[in-house]
Amino acid sequence: MTNPKTKHLELNLIDRTSPTTTYLNLQTNLDDNWEKIDQALGSETVDAEPVAVTLKQGLQVVSNEANRQVPLQLKSLKGRTLVNLLGRDGGCESIAPFATGGATTLTLDAANKTTGFYGIKATNVTPTGTFWRGSIPIKAGKHYIMLADLKNGTADNIFVRFPKSHFSTPAVTDSSKFQTVYVKYAASADDVGLFDCVVTGDAGKYAYVDSIRIYEISQAEYNALDSMTADQVAAKYPYVDDMKSSVNPYVIRYGKNLAAPFTEWYGYIGGNTRYSYPIGKYKFKMEPRQYDPFIVNYRFTVPIVPGESYTYSCAHNGKIGINLFDADMVRITNHGLSNVDEWLADESITFTAPLNARYANILIGNNGFEAVGCEFSNPVFNIGSEPLPFVPREDNMQVAVTSLASSVDGSVYDELYQKDGRLYKFSWFKTIDLDGGLNWEWSSDFTGYKRVRIPSFVTSLGADGRSYQQVIRYDGKPLMLNGSVNGSDEFFLSYVDPHFYVTIPDSHSGWGESYTPSDDEIKAYFNGWRMTTQGHGSTAPYTRTDGLFKQWYKWNDPYNYVLDRVPTTSWSDWIPYKLQYQLATPTLEEITSEGQISLYEGLNQVEVGVGMIVREKATPHHASDFHRRYYINGYFGPNQATYNYLKYRNKQILRVFEDDKEAFWVISNNSDAHFAVVGIKNAFITESLFNKAAAYSVTYLPLDSHLITAPIIAIDCQYPSNTKSIVDTLVSGQVDVVRRVGALEMQKAGKDQPQWIKATLLNGWVNFGGPGPDYELEYMKDELGFVHIRGVIKSGETTTNTDICYLPKGYRPSRYFPFPVISNNGSSEVLGRIGIYGNGAIKISTSGFGNIWLNLNSIPPFLAEQ
Repeated sequence: MTNPKTKHLELNLIDRTSPTTTYLNLQTNLDDNWEKIDQALGSETVDAEPVAVTLKQGLQVVSNEANRQVPLQLKSLKGRTLVNLLGRDGGCESIAPFATGGATTLTLDAANKTTGFYGIKATNVTPTGTFWRGSIPIKAGKHYIMLADLKNGTADNIFVRFPKSHFSTPAVTDSSKFQTVYVKYAASADDVGLFDCVVTGDAGKYAYVDSIRIYEISQAEYNALDSMTADQVAAKYPYVDDMKSSVNPYVIRYGKNLAAPFTEWYGYIGGNTRYSYPIGKYKFKMEPRQYDPFIVNYRFTVPIVPGESYTYSCAHNGKIGINLFDADMVRITNHGLSNVDEWLADESITFTAPLNARYANILIGNNGFEAVGCEFSNPVFNIGSEPLPFVPREDNMQVAVTSLASSVDGSVYDELYQKDGRLYKFSWFKTIDLDGGLNWEWSSDFTGYKRVRIPSFVTSLGADGRSYQQVIRYDGKPLMLNGSVNGSDEFFLSYVDPHFYVTIPDSHSGWGESYTPSDDEIKAYFNGWRMTTQGHGSTAPYTRTDGLFKQWYKWNDPYNYVLDRVPTTSWSDWIPYKLQYQLATPTLEEITSEGQISLYEGLNQVEVGVGMIVREKATPHHASDFHRRYYINGYFGPNQATYNYLKYRNKQILRVFEDDKEAFWVISNNSDAHFAVVGIKNAFITESLFNKAAAYSVTYLPLDSHLITAPIIAIDCQYPSNTKSIVDTLVSGQVDVVRRVGALEMQKAGKDQPQWIKATLLNGWVNFGGPGPDYELEYMKDELGFVHIRGVIKSGETTTNTDICYLPKGYRPSRYFPFPVISNNGSSEVLGRIGIYGNGAIKISTSGFGNIWLNLNSIPPFLAEQ
């Protein structure tokens, strides 16, 4: 008779079915049992090597072989910097940078694009038309790749060439979607390159182009191109609009159930519908008007991995279905499922994603036009060929709030790694905005351009000053590095002076050939202003020698100008020059991060990306329609307030925070008509649940990532492989949490006693020197981010626009604030106004000030926003 067994380990038990069989067998009941216990548990109690996992950017399926849920740890993430030699011209948001020679007509097209708001439509005037953009610097011994997104219209084909006419991309004939094509080039001599686009076909034939980018790459990358597919090349070298490093890398592990609550679904409700709406997060009701047919089609879009099996299940008495789409959201013929109708009464559908599939729309609907109500509950979309039991969708994510750079060839790079539950950055690079708040001064004049500098700017420059340096102009164009700085649009960061030099074309600054700008006028240029002679819409260079009739205008808008006084602040859309350089020695710093990743047992759908926007300040908008809701990123028409918009158009809102705690707002879809303005998602909450006293912020994924970041290549990760290593990891993490909470409490205690900082006074102003701290000019930022100013000063210059002092970055408002103050001129007290500007300047804003004393204690606190 077979011995009885234990349930889980199947250990041998003593058979007590009869007195004759009840005995202890040393081999069966002891030795064999101990052996089974050792085999089952022994490997779980010893030190074991973690399992290595490499995550690539994008969506992927990761298998956890540990047979239990495990924490995922980051081992190494290397930084990356891409510099588009075309700058923002490659975005095809304007036709002005391109020449046609009369052979082609260029127009902007909002319907045919891959990034931004427009692509370019090129229509032939003569057979085989061309257009081009020149003046692209090519260096001997360097390697380059040029890529462009092309789509045919009615032409025979379209292709592009770089840097000379005999280096061409493949020709594109497909008129249904854009294709990314590329050509590589190894330079044997210094040259000036040319991007050239050719549309083959008779006059009147047309095609489209967008997202043109030219990158310098390493020889290893150049050699590897021959073994890569076109899709792999496009993914590795996406469009960026100037110089971009990898910003805010993230990992999202999606839940076992990939289906979101019905509150996030969207679709079509027929005009005869009485009720069709979610009646719970995971329950949906469709009810027609009595005896009146209607149709309802609700759906949710899920990204999928080609070649993987998926199952969609839902309890219902209507119909469900699946549509599949490619990367361009073009619906795949026959839904991609040869054996499945669009609508089924079944409660589950299983399919394998075709190789061209990237998205699945999971659908719920009624029975066509029948006047029959139906309900749906507990949708589940999971990896695998079997439906899983319903669980709510629960994603987790980790994002590192940092920027990771590299040299152009990738040989030197910042690196992110995890130790003791914390993230650290080993940093070789520093990036600085070169705006008007820096200490600019005059250097030299040349024919057609002028050289300016920042004295004693950097003391931590690597090597001999010729290690990696890069400067990007306000329009995204990279400047040339030249130690002599004796050509237009050049720069050099010297380790000897140590000064920073840059040359500015007179046509960009507005300074006449013989005009010498003041330091303030140089600062105005770096805040986005060009100089001209007074006149409505004037752009003529300023050539006067008497200093009269000066005018400054926004570099892209001559009708937005300032008279007589030098502008001291930038404007909202201004993008300043940017410097990135290599440090003499790397630095190590702890990085702020949010979240932690775990892997479920078995298969996990994981997304790796960059550019996540973390806790951006949000101002909800109250919609006074019948819904009576508060919205973030909701569109209410062209004449409505836009303050509820997020900074970037989004493709997904991930979290809404109320006073730094996650709040449960409903994530919904903007209509297709509003998508181009605000992005895909909005968030709303009912009026009764809204806290008017709270501060709100949002974490989201931007749609236009090319404005923010370069991609990464891969993240090296690991997870513990047995019970002991899991427990060790969790214990270590718990100890670190306790330590960090203690540190935060100490920081909080320190913030409760904020420190006052003495201001550096300018233009003859000095502290009044009376009793107590209120007689010295000081500033402080409290724990809520508000800046306080106190003090009484005297003896300084009192003319309008005189600088009193500058607040450093981190203590500046986002815009100009005027404040009333009182001064004394020796005979009476005078009421005047001072202004605090976005560049940190505190200035006298009105005439008539006295300087016997000037009391700044009346300035109210203001929020530090930059």
